Amino acid sequence: MTVPGTVTVRAVLHGDGYPAPDGTPIAWRTTLGTLHTSASSTAGGVAQTVLSSASTGQAVVTATDPCGFAVETAVWFLGSVRVYMPLLPAGS
Repeated sequence: MTVPGTVTVRAVLHGDGYPAPDGTPIAWRTTLGTLHTSASSTAGGVAQTVLSSASTGQAVVTATDPCGFAVETAVWFLGSVRVYMPLLPAGS
């Protein structure tokens, strides 16, 4: 993700092979950037939030359920990226 950037982060929550019940509250936190919401609810075992950052670095995003079970993922926000492609004559 380049900065400034925004990404949707999803947590898939299940127990004993079954998705978490719809409406299970999930608390979100991050080590970098801003979460558009710090709490959401599951639908079909999935909860989501949106993370934005204007700073480069690694954001560790954690989702925690009411029992204290937590899952986390890392999102890297990078500075500008330039890609250079050589121009080749047609038919090369």
